[in-house]
Amino acid sequence: MIRDRLSGAAGRGSVVGGWGPKELQAIRTRAKKTQPAYGAMREDPYATIDSVAVYRIEEDAHLIEQHVSVDGSTRMVNSLVIRSQRPTIIDTCYPPLAETFLSDLRSLFDPSSVAYVGITHADPDHTGALVPLLELAPSAKVLTNAMGRAKLMGDFGLPAERFQLVNPGDTVDLGDRTLATTWVPLFDQPETMGFFDERTRVLYSSDCFGAIISEPVAFADEVETNEYREGFLYWNQSNHHWVHLVDPAKFSVEVNAIRRMEPRVIVSSHGPAIRDEIERALGWLEILPSTEPFSFPPVAES
Repeated sequence: MIRDRLSGAAGRGSVVGGWGPKELQAIRTRAKKTQPAYGAMREDPYATIDSVAVYRIEEDAHLIEQHVSVDGSTRMVNSLVIRSQRPTIIDTCYPPLAETFLSDLRSLFDPSSVAYVGITHADPDHTGALVPLLELAPSAKVLTNAMGRAKLMGDFGLPAERFQLVNPGDTVDLGDRTLATTWVPLFDQPETMGFFDERTRVLYSSDCFGAIISEPVAFADEVETNEYREGFLYWNQSNHHWVHLVDPAKFSVEVNAIRRMEPRVIVSSHGPAIRDEIERALGWLEILPSTEPFSFPPVAES
């Protein structure tokens, strides 16, 4: 299912600055060794890894979406593509779908023109196409903080010169707009940051604001309200199970920081984009510290 797919020039493979074919192959080999769990993603309990879809979510902003079907529900993984003067990608994809991801990226523009790859955190479902993308875009810099850089250098053997360090509150000049980095209220890795396109007012919130739904869709308002609320609360409780330990008043300060940004669209890496009723989603997030702690379903007796 492709919506608003745009035609674009196909990218030509290029060598990452300072790396030859042998070095790149070594990096790919190391990457595979650091991501063993993903070799099993085509087996049970994962029923399928479906192909990538491209959605336009705002002017010059597209979502590259892929998902796995698990026990009758959909687990989405999103990448944000900003078609700015200095083209920028925020997060990538599941490792098994790296080539499909790059193919759909070519439907938007030539990957060799990518200037920045923002990585919200170093989990494999956010970095699965990072190495081949950097190979195609020899001038691209990876946007992350010091902890993220340490993880990515360790996981993939990336050289320090491929990084541009940013901290929450910093901005990056994309030529025709500014990209701001920000804290997000919920996270499952300490290096996690969000990215905010100040021109389109699209906030990419990493895992925060995600939802587990029955079928993949581009926008949250395409999901029945009760289903979306249940999937939203389940994801944000289960993926961030520490939230019940947080002081509600202090957590509300973090949620209010998102309110003050006045985003037009919130894109989670693991759910449909929120374009309507953003305040509703903020309210659901705000109550999480006061909800019952997350617990796993009971294990069936064999």
